[in-house]
Amino acid sequence: MGCVLGAVKLPGELESDCLELPDEFLRIGVAGGYSGLSSETLEQYLFATTWSPTMTRFCLLAGVALAACAYLAVDTTATDPQPPKYTIANTVNSFDLDKIEPTEAGYQYWFADKTFAEGKTLKLSVVKPNSASHPPHVHEEDEFFFVLEGTAEFHLAGETATGGPMTSFYCPSGISHGIRNIGDTELRYLVIKKYPLEK
Repeated sequence: MGCVLGAVKLPGELESDCLELPDEFLRIGVAGGYSGLSSETLEQYLFATTWSPTMTRFCLLAGVALAACAYLAVDTTATDPQPPKYTIANTVNSFDLDKIEPTEAGYQYWFADKTFAEGKTLKLSVVKPNSASHPPHVHEEDEFFFVLEGTAEFHLAGETATGGPMTSFYCPSGISHGIRNIGDTELRYLVIKKYPLEK
């Protein structure tokens, strides 16, 4: 016979405080995790044994310790409320002349920049008469122009068209495009574009 809890027996406690099991049970258990015994044999040895008060106390303490470990292992931060990314304060943007960015042909104002909505942007461009922010060009992203004031000349793949307020212009990806102010007043238009996310 052997004592399966002999390694944790407290000093001064009797051998009877250990769970007495046959040597065959211990040998098979150590070698194969008790896989060599049937469930009926396990029940015979474990449930037919009278547990002493010391053994009962030990098992209760072990159960409390395991429960404490399980509690500490839970990620309690997952239930903590996180502040919302978007609020009424940062989703409403009124034009502010102090925050404009000057350009060679006028200025621009970002209502939503690249960092705000995962690359989706909304920008106001203001161009002085008979000028353009840049010549026709090509880039990976497609975009929309929407004229608010003035008269614009649109360029797409070598062709041109004109438009005034409440006119939109779609610029496909990979095709040369541009916009120019051909009027004698400022041209104001919105640029709607989604930039690729930075890796």
